[in-house]
Amino acid sequence: MGVPNASTTTKGIWIHFSGSGGRGYDQKTDKYEDPLWLTELMGEGYVVLQIAYDNSISVNGGLCGPDTKGYTRDNCAGEVREIALTGKGTSPYRTTDIYNTIDYRLQALLIYLENKTNFELPGDINPQNIDWSKLSVSGSSQGAGQAYYIAKQRSVAYACLLSGGYDYPDTINPGNIDIADWFTTGTSMTPISKIGALIATTDERYENFLFGLTQVVGLPSTQVIVADEKKYTNINGEKTGGHTATSKAPSLKDKRAEACFK
Repeated sequence: MGVPNASTTTKGIWIHFSGSGGRGYDQKTDKYEDPLWLTELMGEGYVVLQIAYDNSISVNGGLCGPDTKGYTRDNCAGEVREIALTGKGTSPYRTTDIYNTIDYRLQALLIYLENKTNFELPGDINPQNIDWSKLSVSGSSQGAGQAYYIAKQRSVAYACLLSGGYDYPDTINPGNIDIADWFTTGTSMTPISKIGALIATTDERYENFLFGLTQVVGLPSTQVIVADEKKYTNINGEKTGGHTATSKAPSLKDKRAEACFK
């Protein structure tokens, strides 16, 4: 959790989802997964929550994509993302008990904060009946897919996708569009005008993300911000690839703001 400094006007709550295997906060190392992005969010006036969720295995690399057993299961990616969010449904590739779902953990955290001395939840949030339209979400990689899954199923204040916007299709009833079933089923509860994205041309999945975001999600080019630098470093000066740079490279601060703060 991160809180803006006392002199900053609080805009509301922003929930960020880490990529595959990433922990919002690691007690063993006393480190946050995306500290740069969290700092930028707080600088914009948001109370930031990083919900630990069932992301230990990649949806595309380990559960449902090519070369996985889930590749032959209908709506594999949609099933596992729903289970991570609500615990509802069944899949042989993800079993998340109710206490480890995003919904339960968010509610438990909000109840804790509501009862915390000298802290007031922004935006008139009721933990017993959470109104997602008052919450903004973002995610990196697998977390970007989870953020968009939430934004599609529920109306959110804003959704920002960092290195995301595509899940591989399964081989059962794949349809005419080369993308996971849940992307083409139903319509987004969150208006397209309230969704933004940042992707990098040096990301090996850049073409997939660009296709998913523009041709399937339906984002106009002005809402898909493209980073075209050849090299990136993180806050420690260490080299990082295009896939992780969207949330970790200081040089992309302005592009993150362009994609996420509307």
